Amino acid sequence: MRVKFRGAAIAVALAVVLAGCGGVADNKTKPGDKSVSDSAPVVKDYDPDGVFSWGYTIMATSLDPHRGTSGFDQNWLFPVYDRLVYSTPDGSLEPMLATSWKVGKDGKSLAFELRTGVTFSDGTPFNAAAVKFSLDRAKGPDSTIKNELHNVTDVVVDGPSTVTLKLDGGAGALLGSLADRAGMIVSPTAAQAGTLASNPVGVGAYKVAEYKPGDRVVYERTDGYWDPDAQKVKKMVFRVMVDDQTRLNALKTDELTMALLRQNQVDPALDAGLKVLSGQSPTFYYFGLNTSKAPFDNPKVRLALNLAIDREGIGDGLLEGFCTPQLQPWPTTSFAYSEDIGSGLKKVPHDPKKAKELLKEAGVGEGLEFDASVTNITGYTAVAEAVQAQLKDVGVTMNLKVVPSVQAAEEFNLDKTVAATISGYSPSPDPQGVMDRLLLPTAVANPGGYSDPKVVELSEKAASSIDTKERAGYYADIMAELMDTMPSATPICMQQRTEAYTSNVSGLSIFASGGRDYRGVAVSKTK
Repeated sequence: MRVKFRGAAIAVALAVVLAGCGGVADNKTKPGDKSVSDSAPVVKDYDPDGVFSWGYTIMATSLDPHRGTSGFDQNWLFPVYDRLVYSTPDGSLEPMLATSWKVGKDGKSLAFELRTGVTFSDGTPFNAAAVKFSLDRAKGPDSTIKNELHNVTDVVVDGPSTVTLKLDGGAGALLGSLADRAGMIVSPTAAQAGTLASNPVGVGAYKVAEYKPGDRVVYERTDGYWDPDAQKVKKMVFRVMVDDQTRLNALKTDELTMALLRQNQVDPALDAGLKVLSGQSPTFYYFGLNTSKAPFDNPKVRLALNLAIDREGIGDGLLEGFCTPQLQPWPTTSFAYSEDIGSGLKKVPHDPKKAKELLKEAGVGEGLEFDASVTNITGYTAVAEAVQAQLKDVGVTMNLKVVPSVQAAEEFNLDKTVAATISGYSPSPDPQGVMDRLLLPTAVANPGGYSDPKVVELSEKAASSIDTKERAGYYADIMAELMDTMPSATPICMQQRTEAYTSNVSGLSIFASGGRDYRGVAVSKTK
């Protein structure tokens, strides 16, 4: 049986999605054909020797896909590492390094036929043995993504180009994981040399020519790559620019050809003659609590703090309608999204009065004070400051520790020196990623390790099934439980992805998985 299904099925047209985001709808246009669009098809007159330069807020924590601590690392890894499975813009899963796959009749195995005649950029042959090496390493004790392969009990080499994954549980969420970091196949030679963190080697359209930590990565076209259609520019330069205005200015002066745009910068970008790529994303801002620290182990306190947050004020006001206010951790474009639950704001609205009552019932009252880490990226600090002010209205003091992204994650996730965080969920091609990364007891962003036992049970069923409708039912049940128990991490709003680019860039798409994959991007000589 040839398997092909959606990791995040498109449920509604983009225009409808935009209409639900504070009135930003119908591909918002301005004079001079300046518009917001969800794609930019490749033009015929692109320059094969062109350079694509992109500005982002966060540098990869590692260029080794098995050692990085941020899901946003994927954006820096995609050019270098092909995956076993490819997540297309609409969320469908298609062949990449694997040409086909079959799920065993009992659901306990997943067999892959691999692409032949392919080599890593260091000349190492790509074959079944290399895939086994990479997957074993990805689920090994030193891996930061081993949770995504937790149900893989063994990787068996059946032949030079055939490999079978033995499973303890079903394959439902696994294929989506194999379209992300877990499915990035590393060169065994480079991995054994211990150099992947700064000199990554994969089977990719590009290879790293220069790496300046905290500043930039320069990629050059890989010779002899199996899919030359993915190599429409000679070079790509990914830059780190934490400040939102700095990135916008760099676009205006042609220092960059594309950059992440904060949602409230759309109008200024359009006014500057830039184009804007925008569409629904599975990325969201969230409020995280360490449930092992009192009083956050009390569900009444967690509920009270969430009632104090004005999600509509943040999403529709502060972020100008480009961030959908909701507690459900999946966008409307995901099959996991429950229409019955919707945004969740009817059950957990902005209700400061009720928040104060619950805090008093929990024996906390006014005077609760705690520290929260937040990255020094301007958009995140703005959201954190809004939440800080809203909590103050119910007598709660949240002291913000504004630090670089890696430090913010370490303080909350690993060192546990702060009780809370305002952060962002890094997307995964499969909705199970929310559970694996945020909500399960073993999730790296759940330092308190708390998760309702029923949620854990439902999560296992959702991850195992390969039937999308069945999985959707489990996720709806999970969401119902989360609304009752208030988990350690709750969304504030679902981000609308917004990026600005110069008029000579084409070959762009919004990916339902949330990843920024610039495979096949093109740049023309003139604007």
